[in-house]
Amino acid sequence: MKSIERTYAPCGICRELICMVNDKNLDTKVMVAENKIYSLKDLLPEMYITKNENGHKNSIQTIEK
Repeated sequence: MKSIERTYAPCGICRELICMVNDKNLDTKVMVAENKIYSLKDLLPEMYITKNENGHKNSIQTIEK
C-alpha cells in the first residue's frame, strides 16, 4: 500500500485561533500550496477578535497590512 503525502493549510477558524494566542503570530508563514507561502496576516484580511481599551479581546477588527 502506497501512502500519499499532502500538506494542508489551516482552515480560517484555525488561522484566527493562531492569531488569538499571540498577536506576533500574524507573521507566521503558512504554506497553502507547493511553492505558495503567505504570512497569516495576508490570509486574514478581516480578523474577528480585537482588544478593547482594557486589553480584553472582543468584537471585529480589520488587520492593517
